[in-house]
Amino acid sequence: MADGRDFKGPDFSLDTPVTYFKEVEGRDLLTPERELELGKTILDGRGEILNKSLSIIRGDKDAADSCQRIEHWLADSHKSPLSVEDVMAEACDLVVRCAAKKKPSKKLHRTLAEIAQARQEVECAVQEMVEANLRLAVSIAKKYTFRGLSFADLIQEGNIGLMKAVNRYDYRTGYRFSTFASWWIRQTISRAIYDQARTIRIPIHLLELRSKYFRVYYGLLKELGREPTPKEVAEKVGIDEIKVKEIVNLTLDSTSLETPVGEDGDELGDFIENKDAESPFEKVGEGEMHYHLTEALDSLDARERRILEMRFGLGDEDEHTLEEVGQVFNLSRERVRQIEKKALQRLRHPQWRAVLEDHV
Repeated sequence: MADGRDFKGPDFSLDTPVTYFKEVEGRDLLTPERELELGKTILDGRGEILNKSLSIIRGDKDAADSCQRIEHWLADSHKSPLSVEDVMAEACDLVVRCAAKKKPSKKLHRTLAEIAQARQEVECAVQEMVEANLRLAVSIAKKYTFRGLSFADLIQEGNIGLMKAVNRYDYRTGYRFSTFASWWIRQTISRAIYDQARTIRIPIHLLELRSKYFRVYYGLLKELGREPTPKEVAEKVGIDEIKVKEIVNLTLDSTSLETPVGEDGDELGDFIENKDAESPFEKVGEGEMHYHLTEALDSLDARERRILEMRFGLGDEDEHTLEEVGQVFNLSRERVRQIEKKALQRLRHPQWRAVLEDHV
């Protein structure tokens, strides 16, 4: 489960959307207290795993460079080029290789057992946090339908983003996991749509026309109380029926919108947002920028990143005043301004400036 792509949550396929949604809806949400407890288990557990791993691999000359990288990551993970997945995988691999070279002892056996126990606790906590937030991935994925990926693929990408969020969440920042996770879910889905559009090279005008087509389609569906004919939609959009067929053929997700979901009479179509949708290509284009922006923000410490997100309305945040941010962090307006200035100076480093300016 290194990058989350092996995680699929409950069994899902386009043939069983009802089963999937029922299972997701049936999962209990986490209380703030439980969320904090799981976040602590994950973060502290990984620290324990890495420190105990270092006690085994230190002194092995073949592992000197890796040992140094792990130590640097433990000292300040936000400044390390290694992701949490990278550092955990490297540490576990080194433990196996270095332990095999050592003479068996009770101390070594005990340390290995403690590492295994900590890994199990972390994995259980990660699984619980992911599964409790699967409906968040679904609710965000529904906003990206008919943009080049099937609904099943959108949910899968959303789950991958959710897994990344769990791996990077720091409970000590004090803000809720759902706010943090929403950014990662959106970023992962946007990136997948961008890659798909780039691969199959759907013309921009068709992407925009398809978005307009489905907005009109859903409007007529609600107005008429039945599925509109291609001719009715074509007249409303201002195109001919041949073009309508071309647009429909671009749609990869052909699951019926009338598929019942849950026990409350909801239908699959209810999960699909269609009001005032942005141009899919415009949204896809933002995916590349979000990808680089997220990388740049990852170079900041948790407080600096959070302050920039709040000040400039990044992720799920609206823009906040210096005073509002100060109230959240219990800081003066001037102190918030100083931290903001310092963080922006770090983002002006040539490493990030060249990349971000491409999107300005």
